[in-house]
Amino acid sequence: MGARRCWVLLIGFVFLAAACAGDDPVERPAADTSTSAAHADGGADQPAPSGGDESGQDDAGSQAADGDGSERDDEPDRDAAAAPATEDAESDEEVVELELAEGVQVDQGVVEEQPPEDPSPEPEVAPLHPAERGALRNFRGYEFPAAPDVPVGPLEQSVVETLETVWTSLTVEIDPALVSRLGESGDPRLGWILSDLLRFFYYGPVHEEAVAAFESLMGVSLADDPVAARSPWQSVTDHLFAWDLPAFDGYVDYKERLFTLVEPGWQPFFDDRDSDIDWRFVSWGGVRIDDRPLGDPQRCVRGC
Repeated sequence: MGARRCWVLLIGFVFLAAACAGDDPVERPAADTSTSAAHADGGADQPAPSGGDESGQDDAGSQAADGDGSERDDEPDRDAAAAPATEDAESDEEVVELELAEGVQVDQGVVEEQPPEDPSPEPEVAPLHPAERGALRNFRGYEFPAAPDVPVGPLEQSVVETLETVWTSLTVEIDPALVSRLGESGDPRLGWILSDLLRFFYYGPVHEEAVAAFESLMGVSLADDPVAARSPWQSVTDHLFAWDLPAFDGYVDYKERLFTLVEPGWQPFFDDRDSDIDWRFVSWGGVRIDDRPLGDPQRCVRGC
């Protein structure tokens, strides 16, 4: 009976200690719990411990054990909750590095814009030889410019009237102003007529107006051609040959009237209109005709 009473008292103290330990925040060392359990297993042979001390220690030990488990259970939750906050903090602390644009240099807090470096210079290309470009030059190295635009069809009536007035005055005196008017026609095909005039007018007002009219019609300056310093007529003719400029309809008629006026002996050449002669390329050689009979020892009366 005494043993039963001791167990009843011990169990009662255990429940009382457990109830009190729920409000006691003080954790007891785990080593005391094993000691209390050993006394409890000893049975009646062991003296009855004071209920307040050992029961409190046992309950405290159990609470300490329970507390350790609960804390270990709660730790993953606290870590999981803290993880997003840590990531947010790290994201807030990220530093964005900006790259400077090309040509911008930072020096002691001042942004200076540097001019872009000049690209490497292109290698110099040697100019092509005129023969490689299909350009024509004369024997003095002058390169002929591009040919002017040439109209088609007959001459305008006003140009024909001016040309007729000039050719009618060949037997008397030519008005230089009329020659200048030919240069205002805008028809480069008149260059062949101007070349024929220059062949017989070496100098004087008619010569000067014919040169000016040619330059106006062709858009060139004969001063650029070294040959013109020796012979403007040759420079004019060379330009026409280089361009292969066409003649206007009726050109042969005007040329016949001019050449036969200087030398009637040319008439037979002009009479054959069916010949293959390209009259653009026929001109006076600079000497008078030698029409002496074969074997005549006399000198030419007019010189030849």
